[in-house]
Amino acid sequence: MEGKYYNMDELNRKAEEGNMNEIREMLDASSLSHAESTQKIINSVLLKAAQNGHMEIVQEMLRRGAEVNVFDSDKRTPLFLAAQNGYLEIVKFLLRRGANLLDENGGINMLIGISQNGHVPVFKYIMDIWSDINAAKENNWTPLMVASKKGHTDAVRYMLQRKADVSARNKKNWTALMIASKYGNADIVKCLIEEGKADWKEDVNNERAPLWIACKNGQTDVVKYLVEKESDVNGTNRYGWTPLMVASQNGHLDVVKYLIQKGAKETALYFASERGHNDVVKYLLENKGNVNAAKEDGWAPVTIASQNGHNKVLKSLVAKKAKIDVESVNGWTPLMIAAYNKDFDVVKNLIAGEIDVNLQNKSKRTALHVASQIGDVKIARHLVERAKNAAKIDVQDKDEMNWECQADCTRASKRSSKGLFPCLENALCTPFWIASCNGHEEVAKYLADRGAETSVKNANEETPLLMASKNGFTALVEYLIENGAEVNIKDKQGLMPLMAAAANGHEEIVRYLVEEGADLNAQCQGAKAIDFAQRNSHAAIVEYLKAQANKK
Repeated sequence: MEGKYYNMDELNRKAEEGNMNEIREMLDASSLSHAESTQKIINSVLLKAAQNGHMEIVQEMLRRGAEVNVFDSDKRTPLFLAAQNGYLEIVKFLLRRGANLLDENGGINMLIGISQNGHVPVFKYIMDIWSDINAAKENNWTPLMVASKKGHTDAVRYMLQRKADVSARNKKNWTALMIASKYGNADIVKCLIEEGKADWKEDVNNERAPLWIACKNGQTDVVKYLVEKESDVNGTNRYGWTPLMVASQNGHLDVVKYLIQKGAKETALYFASERGHNDVVKYLLENKGNVNAAKEDGWAPVTIASQNGHNKVLKSLVAKKAKIDVESVNGWTPLMIAAYNKDFDVVKNLIAGEIDVNLQNKSKRTALHVASQIGDVKIARHLVERAKNAAKIDVQDKDEMNWECQADCTRASKRSSKGLFPCLENALCTPFWIASCNGHEEVAKYLADRGAETSVKNANEETPLLMASKNGFTALVEYLIENGAEVNIKDKQGLMPLMAAAANGHEEIVRYLVEEGADLNAQCQGAKAIDFAQRNSHAAIVEYLKAQANKK
């Protein structure tokens, strides 16, 4: 085929620019004769011209046979594109040439598109043809909702004049008023309430009341308007949250200041502390915020700041004499929480606030117990060595409750020995015992170096060696034996380390204990170590113990 061919990219660029003469020259000079290709090209130029407001090119493409209802890859027709971008004369022309307003690419989709961009003249013209102002898309968004989101006040006002339904809700149960409140369109909020008679108190009992929405999203102008409409700044939604709590949790300082100026009373310090909004925390503290106000579960601002690692907030609270030894209902102090989260900076800041590192909760648990349980030697070391009362810290403190370390041991025992000899409840545990139970060799060694008793027993007379053997911590077993642990020591039930290791299938530990003199013939409830291994189908251990017994 001879002659020139279309450069589609260049042709579309000329259509966007409105260069009619060059488009005509390119089309006339081309020798492309395939009808389908030609149709595709002039349709593409028509779409670009309609989208960019070039009437002459639109007319020329239709004269050359372009399809008036063609659509692009996003299902947009020339009419849709012209309407969405506010080209009223092209809209009128396309409709005269047979553009379909009512197909899936027109109608409500077009109204939504116009509403997004706020082209009131086009909207009015379309509405004279399309009668349903309240028609909605699949997600139940109406044109009024879209215009309210985008901030097109004139479009909203016109729709209200056409009796748009201000109470209509989309699939998320949001009204136009809620949407305008979220996006901070104060003029539209005012228009919807005063001209559209939208009920701004309708959802006051849930989190979607306009005032709560505006506070959550930091829309100060909307908040001011609604408060001036006599919204109760101390009102609560069904969750007990006030507007001040919502604004504080989301860090909107300007809204917080305004609400307090208007008489907001309920403390919101906890909510600002939870999210780490230190500027809000400081402002609330300066305005008589109760630094120790706790929730029903005992969690105070300092507790939640410690939990979430908000060091700046923590410093602000401590500077205002926050009680850093506060205990929650479930027995956790801020220092324990920080230790559990392995948050060294928070631990350091709390200790700098002169907290008692030996502080016990109601269960006689300390932060050192927690650090030992999670295996953080850096925190354990800091608790022991860096505190002002370091010389007095008790590495022998016993935790009287069957808490996380015990639960971990029990779970490990149940997994590997079908529940044989789980830890007893109310068993006393020292930090060293806890570290050994959980296999934290580095912490255990450090505590031993600081004087912790390595042969300490809990209430069931289980030793660290027994727990390490039961749970398969070979390195700890070796360390304990090397440091004088008695290899044949028994608990209350008569269980010995060799039996526990055999029951749970820890062959390496079994071999090591035998080499260190473990008694093969000792019995617990009538069973030897080999019997425990046999019951749980640990064949390799059974064969090894048989061979060792035969040697003797």
